[in-house]
This record gives sequence, C-alpha cells and structure tokens, in this order.
Amino acid sequence: AVLMHRFFLFAVASGRALASSGPEILECSAAWSDYKELLINAGDRFWEDDEVQHQSLEIVSNWLPYLCADGCHSTRDLRFDFIYALHNHCTDSPNFFRYIVRHYFVNENRNFSPPDFSPDFCWGAVVTALSSVALSSMNSQPRQALRLLFVAWNLLGAYFVFDWSESASWPARAALVLHNMHQETASLSPAEEEHPGETDASMYMRLLSWHGTIEVAKPFAPIYSFPLLDEVGEHQPLTIWQACIHSSTAGEAKTVVTDFLKHEFPIDFRGNSLATQLCGNYGICAAAHVAEELEPLVMWGEEIPFESKVVYFKTTQAFQDVRIVSVTGAGADACFLFLLQARNADVTMCSIPAWWCNLFAVASKPLLAFIGLPILQYVPESERQVFLSNFMVLVQNPRHVFLANNVYLAEEIAWQTGLRLPAIRILGLHTEAVYTPKRSEVLVARPGTSGALAECVMRRFLDRTPQFPFSFTQFQDLFSSSQEDPAKAREIYNVTLKFEVLASFQAAVMLPYDTSLMLLWEFYAMGVPLFVPRQLWRWLFGQHTRQDLATQVKDYMFDTPSPFFNPYEPLDLERARFWTRYTDWALLPHLQYFRSIADLLEQLMACDFGSVSALMKQFTALSVVRNVEVWRRVMQRLHAAILL
Repeated sequence: AVLMHRFFLFAVASGRALASSGPEILECSAAWSDYKELLINAGDRFWEDDEVQHQSLEIVSNWLPYLCADGCHSTRDLRFDFIYALHNHCTDSPNFFRYIVRHYFVNENRNFSPPDFSPDFCWGAVVTALSSVALSSMNSQPRQALRLLFVAWNLLGAYFVFDWSESASWPARAALVLHNMHQETASLSPAEEEHPGETDASMYMRLLSWHGTIEVAKPFAPIYSFPLLDEVGEHQPLTIWQACIHSSTAGEAKTVVTDFLKHEFPIDFRGNSLATQLCGNYGICAAAHVAEELEPLVMWGEEIPFESKVVYFKTTQAFQDVRIVSVTGAGADACFLFLLQARNADVTMCSIPAWWCNLFAVASKPLLAFIGLPILQYVPESERQVFLSNFMVLVQNPRHVFLANNVYLAEEIAWQTGLRLPAIRILGLHTEAVYTPKRSEVLVARPGTSGALAECVMRRFLDRTPQFPFSFTQFQDLFSSSQEDPAKAREIYNVTLKFEVLASFQAAVMLPYDTSLMLLWEFYAMGVPLFVPRQLWRWLFGQHTRQDLATQVKDYMFDTPSPFFNPYEPLDLERARFWTRYTDWALLPHLQYFRSIADLLEQLMACDFGSVSALMKQFTALSVVRNVEVWRRVMQRLHAAILL
C-alpha cells in the first residue's frame, strides 16, 4: 500500500507537469511563443490588453486570407487548408482519415492532397486572435465582431471536431466563442457546473420514476399480477410478438423479463429483429423469410411512400377499435405477414423505428412500445403531424404501455407531444462479463466524428510523456481489418468482439457522440471504469438530437427550449447546457470527468480503478432491483390489458 501511495504521488506530479508542456499540435512552434507570453500576462480578459490587441490584429490580418476568400463575407468563402496543417501532426492516425478527411473532403467531393509545404499555422493562436479582435470591437463594430467570431467558430469544426482548446494553454475556448456569439457585450463564459451524477445520484432515480408520466394517468392499473390460464387451469406463457430494425432496446426488455420475471410471468418472446449483426446478442433474430418480408417496411416514405397508403388505420374515441381499412402497394405482403404472425400473440411490441408502433396497432392487440430513438426517424416531413396525432392516441390508449429507454428521449418526446413517457434505462446485462483488468492498456472507445482528432492528440501527448504507465488502444484497432492503409480507413462496428475482451482493459475513455450509447451501458454493466470529457455540451450531437427531427405537435408549445441541435450552426451554449443534464453521461454516478488530456493522464495514473468499479457495480445492482420492479409493473399492465 505504501509503494502504491508513492506511485500515485509520483504519477500526480508527472501529470501536473504535462499541463504546461503540451504537444506542438496544440501549443505550436516557438515562433508563436511571444504572443503566448503576452496572453499569459494579460489574464482572463486578454482582449482588453493593448499589446495583445495589437498583436492579435496583426495575426488576423496575416491569416484571415488563409481561412477564407474575399474577406469572409459568407460560408461560401470559407477555406479548409488549415486541415492540412493539422494533418502534418496526425499522419499516423487512422481516425483522422476515417472521420475528418471523409467528412471534409470525401463527402464534399474534394480531393485531399496535402501540399509539400504547409505554413506555420497555429490553431490555438489564430482562434485566440480572432476572439480578441472580435471581443474588443463588439460595441464599436458589432457586425465585424460577429463575422470574426463566426470564422473562429468554423475553426472549431463541425461537431467541434478540431476543438481541443481545453487541452492547450491558449486562452480562447469554444465556450468563450459560443457565449459571445449570443451576447451584445463581451464577457467571459459561465463556469462549468458539476453534473447531477456527481452531486446527486438520486436525481437519476427520480427522473426514472413513473410519477408525472402518461402511464400513471391511465385507468386499469392493476396491483396484482394476472397470469394467464389455459383451458385446464394451467399457467400459459404470455406471448409477445416483436419486430425491430435495431436490437438493443427490445433485447434489453427480453433479457429482463425472461431472466428475472419468468416464474411470475412465463413469457414466450417471439423476436423478429432485422438487425442481423447484433440480434444474436439477445436471441431475437428474425427468421430469414420474416426478415425478407418485413424489410420493405423499414423506411416509411422512402422505399414505401406514405402517400401510397400502405396502411390506413382508424382509432375510435374509446381507443379500442383499431383496425385495418386497406392494405395496398409494395408493403401489402409485409403487412399481411405481420398480421398472420401477430394474430396468435397476446401482445405486439415495437421499439425502433417508432413508426412501427402505429403499424403494429392495427393487430388490435395490447401494444408494448419501448422507444429507443427519436420518434420521427424515417417519417417524412409532410406526414409528421399525422404521425404525431396518431402516436398520441396510441400512447393514451389504456391497453398499451409506452416507455422510453433513456431520460433524454422521454423529455424529448414530452417536448414534441406534451406526453411524458416513463424511462427505463438500459442495464446491458446481456454482456455477461465482469471487469477483469488483465491488460495494461486503456481502451479509447469508438469516437465518432466529434472525437476524430482525439487519437492524434493523445498520441502526441504520450510522445512527450514516456513515463506514463499505460498505453491507449483505439477501439477500431481491436479488429484486424482496421490495420490498413490509413487513407482507406473506414468505420468498423463490433459484431464479433467478445465482451470479455472489452472488460479486460484497465479503464475506458469514452468520447460521446450521442446523448446515450449502448456501449456506455455495456461498459457500465461490466464495471469498467469510465473517463468522460467534462464539457458534455460539446458532445451532444447524435441521433437523439438531429435538428431535422425537431417537429412538435401543431399549436403545442412546450415550456422548455428545443432538445434538437444543428452541428452546422453555432451552438446555443445555454440551451445545450440545459439539455446536457438529461443525458446518461451526466446522470450516471461514478463516471470520471476530465477537463483536458493532461487532466486525463493525471487521473488515470492516480485512480483506484478497483474502487471505482465496485461503486459502479453497486449502482448497477440497485438499478437491477428497480428495473425488475418496473418491468413487473409493465407485465401486470399487459396481462390486465388482455382481459379488457
């Protein structure tokens, strides 16, 4: 113990030394040191210093033509040559090619051709200079100030892909730029607050409560279970017919009800997931002929235009008489197969996509809806008001049970419809693996576009820190197919990797690319210590927050700002921070938050991984007890619905 304590003291001291000596990709060459010295002496409100302002004006004058043409008067004038300067530091990073080159060049039909010579561009210094000139002129030249802040915002990148300002010593930060884009007078951005999971772990449980949800408001909520009996009085299983295009949400429901409630509620769970690569984790794969028949229904409004009236259905005021009016077009066979399969089931179940809930309701069976992604995915814009109206009718039907698999989604649906669904968080028990740190590495989970530069930045920090006791393994490097020419690197998804392998790392660094991720729940279930960026608002972009899905019920206005965000527009920092608190990244207790890469290295060296893992497992155990009780309530409700 004494030796370990000494190691920790050494590690912390080494980690603190990193903060003042970052890699060149962030701190830049010695040519920029005089400007940095001026900024250090100027303090937090650096833009008010005359010497800083003089130097900043010179930097902006020199580098603005490099960043955009014709004076930066529109987005068409923006240039992206600075990416080549960053690439000079990242030639060994497959993720740079996999995400950044693909996003900025391949997807835009641009050639990625690094020049033989790149100028001595300093990302942090130029963002700081643009911010300094802009903030000092907000009162006298507001349009000019906003234009320069917009150029600085462009340097942060789509999804903040280039923003590692918190890991550098330059004073300009993404928060400072975004904050002042919405201000009339220059000011410092508000300080980062602690996350709910750090200060009040009970908040998560409160948000998962059924209190204030639509399910509590429904009549016919039974207190006791109603096991089904056959003709001779024997218990018969409750048959649930399920179909989806993404397995994790429905698979979670199956795992809990069949593992923990099988003696109270015998279940015949007939899974029909079309996600053939992942459905085997849960044993819910669709038979080949079922998958083939249902495949045309995946996209409402694309493969099957809704205008062709694939399925009409009506709902009476009593919410009871849900029936098919007509079935035509390319989806007729799929609808017929669905009805044929579902007619012998007691309950139908939908999850992803949510619009299938409207389709499954035509079977006139009690419906279990466990929503996992935004409800308007795959719904064409012209049909969204119709869909939302029908969806609300289904949600309020006492024969149906509607749930969300995370708090953010539940709050998002409330913003769209005014109806709040209960949230049941994913436990991830299907991993059947436990944290067993046999390897000496720290795993960096799949980053998405927002974390594309992390691999390069981490490598450059480690180049300067040979005494660091761990190495970083990128998630993609666990697959042999990722060892290829970086210029041809592509996205890889886990379909064969055993969870025991993921549980064998010392810890995992997760860079969020959505408000909730299945991999987060899986790592948490296994008890792997997790390190996450503290500035969570910068990582909000993902499937749950797609701006193109931000439709509300007509004439309805929820009393909170929109939970949807556009990565191609300057982020509303206040709104993003408001919604961040509903993400699993903010709510789960015992996550380890780092402010910078130097802070991450320091924490990794000082952390007692075993103690953190034990606390995570303890919270998971408490969550299992709570979730089982909630699913018991759901099963009671469904049994009662069959008798209605």
